Order: sequence, then structure tokens, then C-alpha cells
Amino acid sequence: MEQEMELVPIHFPARRAAKVALHHLNTLHGSPFNVFGLQEVHKATMEEIDSGRRKYSLDLSVIEWASSNSVFRCLALVTFSLDLKTPPDVQIDCAELQQTMLSLQKDEDQGNMSEEMKPFWHLAAVASSFIMLKESSENTEFNMAQVASLNQQESREKKLMLKYHILLHDFVSQEILHWQLLCSWAPGQGVEILEAQFVPKCPHTNESADNTAAD
Repeated sequence: MEQEMELVPIHFPARRAAKVALHHLNTLHGSPFNVFGLQEVHKATMEEIDSGRRKYSLDLSVIEWASSNSVFRCLALVTFSLDLKTPPDVQIDCAELQQTMLSLQKDEDQGNMSEEMKPFWHLAAVASSFIMLKESSENTEFNMAQVASLNQQESREKKLMLKYHILLHDFVSQEILHWQLLCSWAPGQGVEILEAQFVPKCPHTNESADNTAAD
């Protein structure tokens, strides 16, 4: 096992690992009311562990930008698998976040969805984090670039159910990736991805990532 190597917080290796930790955080606590973005990487180290895998230790700040603009300090461990089909292993601990989320849960329970379309876009950002986390490797850095379409679906249960066509931007390859997602959300139950399908890009389509929004 090699000694830990200090990384420059603003450089790509540190930010790439921090983005993966961020996607994981959104899968845990994201909702139409709460979406987290990366604010700053304060410190980052990397070490090679068994079989050449790399583990990143991170001290970072995230901002909940959908409703409160609250900033939280987090510690995270991100371990990338050598198998590109295996998602990274992520552990994250954000002091004070759990108590804040319990407080914000009261607004969710009351169904206070201000500005009609914004919560649907927030939910798309959270849903895309599930895909970006699953597809991440040491050779990628994903952001949600655009919500191409959304359709609300009927649900027999008291859940919000939406079908999205989202565009993801890989900073490394500069590719735009199309995904169709069916997701649900209900107060106290979190976001669930019911269906996810990668859509090969039409050869005549020429999108750019100029509208990158979820950072």
C-alpha cells in the first residue's frame, strides 16, 4: 500500500472525486425541494490500495441550492473500482446535515411546491445523480446539461411520478449523453429510479453543453 498523496483541491482529480461524492449525497437526500451542488474542495488526498484501486479522501463543502442556500461541510471517501461497470464506493458524512434535513422535511410533508415547474427540474437534477454516480469512473466528470422533456405519469399511490429525457455532459470526453428516466418521489420516502435507459445519440444531432446547469 502506498502513502497518501496530497492533491491540489481545484485540480481535476480532486474535483472529479468530489463530484462523485456529491452525486451520492443527492441520491441520499435529494428531493424536489433539496438539491446539492459542489461549493469547494478544501483538502484531498489519494492513495492506491489493493489491486491498484485508488481511494480519495475529501474535505469539501456543498450547498443546498434549491430552497435554503445552506452550506454544509462534509468528509467523504471515494473508491473507484478497476471494473468500469462497477460504480464507485462512496462514504460521506456531513455534520449538521441530518438535523437540517429533518427540519426541511416539514415543508415536504406540507407539499409547499412554490413556482410550479421548479420542483420538477430539481427532481430531474436529483434523478440524474443516480445515473451519474453509476456511470462515474476515474475517466469521467458528469454534470446534468439539460432537461430535454418531462411528462408527469399517473400513479396509484400518493407519489409524484415523472418521466424525463435528460442530457448529461461528460467534461472529460465532451460527450453529451441522452438518458430516459422514470422516477418517483413522496414525502419521507425519497427519490426512486423506476426505469433508466441510455439513448444512443442520433448521428445528425449536434448538442453542446453550453446550458450546463447542475454543478
